[in-house]
Amino acid sequence: MRPFELANYDVFAFDFDGTLADTNATKYRAVYCAALSVTEDESVASRFAKKFIFQSGISREAKITAEFDEAVAKQVLAKYNSNLEVMLSEVVLDDDALRLIEKISEREMTALIVTGGDVKEVEQILERNQCADLFHGVFGPPLNKVQHFRNLLKSGLTAVYFGDSPYDAEACIETGVDFCFVEQFSHVDYGQIDKPSYSINKFGDILCQLL
Repeated sequence: MRPFELANYDVFAFDFDGTLADTNATKYRAVYCAALSVTEDESVASRFAKKFIFQSGISREAKITAEFDEAVAKQVLAKYNSNLEVMLSEVVLDDDALRLIEKISEREMTALIVTGGDVKEVEQILERNQCADLFHGVFGPPLNKVQHFRNLLKSGLTAVYFGDSPYDAEACIETGVDFCFVEQFSHVDYGQIDKPSYSINKFGDILCQLL
């Protein structure tokens, strides 16, 4: 695996959940409670919540509708969204990630977010953390990450994506975007990631390149 070089890229794209912010445990609780409220079966709720988090990067709508019939899926999705509205109110972004993105912005390079989560939720968290102006946009459903990456590459710019999940790596491989696995808040370890271009434990590992 070659050393990571920030100077190789024009665009720095970031996953949100489990990458810029430690939200995986929060989302696990939210979806577990949502599934339990509908199924009233702890084993079903636990199994689904684990699967839901493992598939991080895929939209909640896609994951929930794939697991439950239409009527139940609507109830689970509504309850999940309601739970998150409360649980995400205290989320803060990782300090080293913010410092890195500030440096990227100062050098007039492009930072953006490509998420499988709800765009409005992410934008609200950025506003609460007073850092929305550091990003050139937040991109999410209904387009998936593969579709967003393909649109990004049409610009002819070189891009790297920082993420934490197997799906993030798969989307990058499919589109030719370089992938950097960020282990710090991830729900998986390095061995579960398919052919990452780079791997770092935390954003502080590469922040020194811009100081």
